[in-house]
Amino acid sequence: MPLDGDARPSWVLAEWGDADDLLLTIRRVAYELSAALSLVDAAKGFPDFGRPGHREAYKRTLRTGTCFRPAATT
Repeated sequence: MPLDGDARPSWVLAEWGDADDLLLTIRRVAYELSAALSLVDAAKGFPDFGRPGHREAYKRTLRTGTCFRPAATT
């Protein structure tokens, strides 16, 4: 979850080049967002999900690739 506005998970491929320079390539991975959101809905015992708005904020983060915080409650 890179939180850079691209909701796809990412990983880095590190390779040594011909001149002993390190080459880094960011790779993105497609996955089934609906399945991930269902897992969030089914999650039990995750401490923050018991607090108002936290589960929905996490799901919004997964959908958008940006960090969302739950609305403040009084």
